[in-house]
Amino acid sequence: MAVSDTSFGRAPEIGTFDRVGSVLGSTLAGFLPPTHAEKNNALVLTDYLENRTKFPGGVHDQLMEIYDHQKKISQENGSNRAQASILAGLSVRSVVNQYGDYLANARSSYRMISLAGRLIADTDNPNLTMRTVFETNDLQQHLALMAPLVRHVEQRRFMKDSNFRRMLGTDPFTTIENRLNPRPGANKRIEDLYTGENDRVLTDRIKEFMDHKIGDMRKPAEDALADQLRRGQFWNTALRGVRGVFSEAAKSALEDGKKSFTGEIVQPLYK
Repeated sequence: MAVSDTSFGRAPEIGTFDRVGSVLGSTLAGFLPPTHAEKNNALVLTDYLENRTKFPGGVHDQLMEIYDHQKKISQENGSNRAQASILAGLSVRSVVNQYGDYLANARSSYRMISLAGRLIADTDNPNLTMRTVFETNDLQQHLALMAPLVRHVEQRRFMKDSNFRRMLGTDPFTTIENRLNPRPGANKRIEDLYTGENDRVLTDRIKEFMDHKIGDMRKPAEDALADQLRRGQFWNTALRGVRGVFSEAAKSALEDGKKSFTGEIVQPLYK
């Protein structure tokens, strides 16, 4: 299900493309966020991580601000102190779970792009199409392998090309809530339109993308791989900064981030 775009904290009042550019240009982030939700949350979090004079605790300060704010709202709506504390704690755990979803997707995307990029790099003839090369190598899951790379290329193009935006006819940064296969301890998994398990609505775009020539995809594959590495490092750092009563939720998210969506263990990429 597509959902409205929210962030946990106060994001600057700037346009969508400017927000994406701010995440891309941040020295702490420096990646292309695949969804509006991740974009907004990364933008808020960078403020806490970069401004240590004001927020010495970094992500911990952000989570406690969320906790206090949610507790206050719950009490104003009639909850007693104990009930408000429970609801505030659930709100913070929801934030931690979403950060874990971002990390898990970054790891899975890194692995897929790495596999696809290796095949692209090993193909000598630059004029062969992606479809020809992948089917020749009997990779039945070529659409799943290509999805993160297609996402990276098309979202960047969407940012720059107004004609492409009109042609695409949908927002490629749309946030998806997957409630059929949430991470353990969560009630949903945050996904994007390209790599989501149950809502891959842009399958036709991925199929069309397979007609690109190998030579045209070498550099995009390298860029996309580096992008997912930075993305994973950012969310890994955020989760490792969680302290106190919410540290167990962060630990669980970090552990889940070592697996792809199919449950296959992915080698740790971030320390």
